[in-house]
Amino acid sequence: MGRARLGLTGPWGERALGLLRRRSADGTRTLAVLLLVAGLAAVAALLTPAALATPLPDRGILPLPVLALAFTAAELSVRYLRVRRHATTLSLSELPLTMGLALTDPATLLVARLIGSLTAFVGRRQAPVKILFNTVLALTETVATIVLVRLLAGGASVLEPRGWAAVVAALTVVAVLGRAVVHVVVLLHEGTSERRRVLTDSGAVAARAATCGVLGLAASVVLVADVQAGFLLAVASVLVLAAHRRYAVLAESHERVERLYRFTSLTSTAGTVDAVLATALGESLSLLRSEHAEVLLLPRAPGSEPTGAVPVGTRLCVALREDDPVLRPGTLQEADPLVADVLLAGHTGLVIPRRTKHARHRRFLDSYGLRDAVLVPLWSEGGVAGLLLVADRPGAVRSYGDEDRLLAESIATQTGLALAAAHVVDRLQHDSLHDALTGLANRSLLNRWLADAALDGEEREHRPAVLLVDLDGFKLVNDTLGHARGDELLASAARRLEGQAGRGGRVARLGGDEFAVVLHDEAEADVLARAGRMSRALQQTVRAGDLSVEVGGSIGVAFLADGAGDPSDVLRRADAAMYDAKQAGGGVRCWTPGSLGPEAGLGADLRNRPLGRARR
Repeated sequence: MGRARLGLTGPWGERALGLLRRRSADGTRTLAVLLLVAGLAAVAALLTPAALATPLPDRGILPLPVLALAFTAAELSVRYLRVRRHATTLSLSELPLTMGLALTDPATLLVARLIGSLTAFVGRRQAPVKILFNTVLALTETVATIVLVRLLAGGASVLEPRGWAAVVAALTVVAVLGRAVVHVVVLLHEGTSERRRVLTDSGAVAARAATCGVLGLAASVVLVADVQAGFLLAVASVLVLAAHRRYAVLAESHERVERLYRFTSLTSTAGTVDAVLATALGESLSLLRSEHAEVLLLPRAPGSEPTGAVPVGTRLCVALREDDPVLRPGTLQEADPLVADVLLAGHTGLVIPRRTKHARHRRFLDSYGLRDAVLVPLWSEGGVAGLLLVADRPGAVRSYGDEDRLLAESIATQTGLALAAAHVVDRLQHDSLHDALTGLANRSLLNRWLADAALDGEEREHRPAVLLVDLDGFKLVNDTLGHARGDELLASAARRLEGQAGRGGRVARLGGDEFAVVLHDEAEADVLARAGRMSRALQQTVRAGDLSVEVGGSIGVAFLADGAGDPSDVLRRADAAMYDAKQAGGGVRCWTPGSLGPEAGLGADLRNRPLGRARR
């Protein structure tokens, strides 16, 4: 059943189809993650008897509630690492794990890890599937660490030198393996992974695990020597956790600054409006760790567009998703109340978190099929030019907050500056390829058209045709009534030619009173008939100020496949036919194959096909 039968056409249809595809893909990914969780649970179940068979010495120094609280604090004090647009965490959980290995029995350690970690995951408001995955992974890592420590220690105490080495080695190996499992989940979710990022993260994880192991062993030795030193250790632990959390915030801010600088460099060199939008949307997804980004550009003010460019009054709305690298039509509407509010406010954005209770915000998310969103105004050339929407952050970290709004506003500001520069580039490019008076293409753009037509003509049923038009009587009007009236006459002739060129025809001004028309995939008889209609249209009276002026046109026709080797050949032949028409008093003449050789004079042996005459 096609999209039309389903009623899924246009931007809203694309969004509906996208939602259906994403829900199907999300279901498949969730099933894959659940299968991985089942595998981890099976590994933990197989290793648990071995972990409990040879219990570590129970010194009774670290009771269950204290150890569980330590795991909760460690899991809440995390640093976020980005894997593509998702975020994984680095916690200090190896620190209480090391102390549990040295100061309590395996059963207590496992229960404390379960209670502490589960409390932290729920407190971070993670998605249910992620809570399940992280909890099972934490238990599996704990069981594997206990078993590996016993194997490497060879019966030695954890608080002896050989036990120290066993603990540090076991923690490092298990942490790296656990991070590898996380990257597998990312791979299942996105279908790809950054190899360099995996290696970098593995090194950071290994260093962090080894450091936590050393600190945990040192704390355990101190507690065994003097239990009263636990108060000092508790104070030191709080300071370490606070410093680690602060470092995590600074590290994330530094990474954002670096990525924002990269974004600024990319947008400043993007060039065209399309390139700026593609870069802005792609980097917005990355910087804000999101799955959907959309830009709405409002109509530009009158006079801001070059003649013949995108008309004033048009709007542009494009969207990009992380799973689809192609820009698609967006669905944002400036009439939407929330969109209108952001556009009118102009100076600040709006954050809609995932679990918002605000009725208007919830309706907005539901109407566009989003989980959460950030909306910020887009400034360009001194005013609000549109709106940037970034939405659908994966549930791995947290929903959007004020810091994300500030970042989105920075992105929007830079995008606005880049768009202003791109509009200047577009204007210059347009002016370099178009006639300033009529807005028609100039000779440079005509040559491009002819080159493209030569390639397309090989795959079409009919040959591309070139019509060269010269106005009859223009010089007399220009000399008698002045250049201003002559310009009015040229502009009127340009509009009449465009009106007769048809939907596939293209009109260019070569200079003076000379125009060219390129027609695609039309039969020869249809081309000549269209040329006749153009001739008759040019004969109609034209108002030049207070006067009515009558001019005509001489039109020469040539076909691109008539042995023409390059655009100049077909233009020369159309010019020869036009000259012959002018010599005959106007109308239409067609160049015939073989009628013009190197030794023949221009206009020799032209087939005379008078299809219209200009009034003189």
